[in-house]
Amino acid sequence: MEKPNIYLVGEFRMKDFEIFKLMQTEDCLNESLGFYVIEDCKRKAELKDYPYLIDVYKDNPNEFDAGINLIKVHFISEKDFDIEEKEVLEHVGVSLVEFKNNTSTLFYI
Repeated sequence: MEKPNIYLVGEFRMKDFEIFKLMQTEDCLNESLGFYVIEDCKRKAELKDYPYLIDVYKDNPNEFDAGINLIKVHFISEKDFDIEEKEVLEHVGVSLVEFKNNTSTLFYI
C-alpha cells in the first residue's frame, strides 16, 4: 500500500475570499478531505471575535490589542477528524495567512 499524499488545490479566488480544496491521493484514488475558506474581513479584530477572552478583559476591554486586519480561516468537511488531525488542519490553514504583518487570524472547523 502506497503512503497517501496530501495536497492543496486552489479552487476560487476573489478580492476578499479564497477557497482551497484539501486532497488526498492514495493507491491512485483522489479523495477530497475538505475545503479551506479564507475570508479577509477588512476590519480590525475585536474582543467579540475572541469569546474565550471576554472574561480576561471584562474589567479593562481597552487593553485588548489585536491586529489591524482580521482574517478568518474556515475548514469545511463532512469527515470526522481526531484531535491530532484537527491540530494539523489548523496549522496548515493558519499557515496560509499567518505571516502577514498586523493581521489577526481566527481558525474554525
